[in-house]
Amino acid sequence: MLQPGSDLYPGYNLTVTTLTTPVNDTAELCIDNYSPVEIVVTNLGKKDYDFMQTPIDVSARIINPIGQDTVYTRKITAGTLLSGKKDAFEIAPAVPVMYAGSYDIKVWVSSSVDSIPYDDTLYAASFVINKIGMPVDDNFSLPDLSSNFKSRGMNTAATWEIIQEKGDGKDSVVASEFGTGMLRFAGDFGAVSQLYTGQIDMYGVAQPMLSFWYFHDTVAGNDYTDIKVTFDGGANEQLLKQLKRQDTAYGWRQYDIDLSAFTTKACLVILFESMSYYEAQYID
Repeated sequence: MLQPGSDLYPGYNLTVTTLTTPVNDTAELCIDNYSPVEIVVTNLGKKDYDFMQTPIDVSARIINPIGQDTVYTRKITAGTLLSGKKDAFEIAPAVPVMYAGSYDIKVWVSSSVDSIPYDDTLYAASFVINKIGMPVDDNFSLPDLSSNFKSRGMNTAATWEIIQEKGDGKDSVVASEFGTGMLRFAGDFGAVSQLYTGQIDMYGVAQPMLSFWYFHDTVAGNDYTDIKVTFDGGANEQLLKQLKRQDTAYGWRQYDIDLSAFTTKACLVILFESMSYYEAQYID
């Protein structure tokens, strides 16, 4: 925190220090189609700044993934920013961010009495929307999960991971159904892991279907996987189906789950939540 009088310009000097939104949050499952644009402005001058006496403009230039170039500006005409202090200012309440890809964002503050112009502008890191368009097809043949999927351990470090066809040890008896790889979850007793998709834009998709293969074993065990969806960023989850590793037949079985009920959702996330009782589970 700046202390009044230390390293401050003798006159007026406003600077943009932070873009607070839109920014990417790795914990955020869903991103709305519209986002406010907000910045933090710091007064690095020794003089208090009175916006009623000398208004300022706060502006943003956003180039979206399809090349649309838009400038937003708001005039601030009330309030005071004391020397060495900072405050947040909303430039626009709802900027469209519905297209997948990178948004290049530049933000700045304009003042007729600011004597130090070089720190008035901030070139922010790109804001990235990773919406997944239908159809999606992945046979897990690459060494790492594609950008369409993420995996996390809920109570241990064990997660869903890609292994190559006919791996070592007990995996050597399981061959992938498609491609050269498959997903495996092998945790200790009580381990829980989630494999989940990115944000899927389902709006207007005709006859959507989730189709995958799950490996069953006749060996006794309580290992299972719940297939769930959320369309409100994880606040609520809906169970679609539960699969148990133990079955009367050994081998891969295809499952098809109708997703037609969700064709009005702009953010559908599909989750495979698995509980381990020592035995490995496989998906392809």
